[in-house]
Amino acid sequence: MRAATLAFKACLNGGRSTDEHRAVPLTPDAIARDSWGCQQAGCFAVHVHPRDSQGQETLMADACEAVVRAVRATCPGLLLGFSTRAAIEPDWERRLDLIRSWRVRPDFVSVNFWESHPLDLSLALSELEIGVEAGLSGPADAQVLLASGLQPQHVLVEISQPVPEAAVEVAAATDDMLDEAGFSCPRFHHGYDLTTWGVISAAVERGHGFRVGLEDTLLLPDGRPARDNQDLLQAALRLLARAV
Repeated sequence: MRAATLAFKACLNGGRSTDEHRAVPLTPDAIARDSWGCQQAGCFAVHVHPRDSQGQETLMADACEAVVRAVRATCPGLLLGFSTRAAIEPDWERRLDLIRSWRVRPDFVSVNFWESHPLDLSLALSELEIGVEAGLSGPADAQVLLASGLQPQHVLVEISQPVPEAAVEVAAATDDMLDEAGFSCPRFHHGYDLTTWGVISAAVERGHGFRVGLEDTLLLPDGRPARDNQDLLQAALRLLARAV
């Protein structure tokens, strides 16, 4: 696959607040506007963390459905994904009950395979006809996924190792395990903070997609603060252009 054709997605807010960066979108309207800008930049999908009226991450139906409606009205054709990270709701069964309460659903949901009950969550999501984005932090998570026989909508290789060189190595080892097993599901890579750009560059070289956004980093590759999510996407696209 030529680098210029690689798919990429944006992670708009995560757990960040506007105290960290004023461009972090929190309300449904702000998320929809930001999603539109990312779609215009070429993203096929956005990943967001809906917020309640106090600005806290939530899986409550009203807040989540408002985001789905706003994004779909503003960005036809753009895939939308949410998080199920334990920090939003530590009780995995309660988390699943909240997801089941959604009347209007996103296209996919991330399941962190290093947290509790990833297979139970994934199977339940499949029954609800919500795509599963399998979040893998390293080879151990990849082994769990491969042993399960699950076929997620796509895989997110997300490396929390704080040292850039080590993060790239962990991502490569995760890739190698999936490749050796013949696992052909679409794959996207991302790092955090200092590791973001090294992980993305390595992913492009290996022919995989990537994600980037204010959830992952507030800085451009040269260390300057990013203006917004579109600024980060443009920086990533420049990496793609150099890789062609």
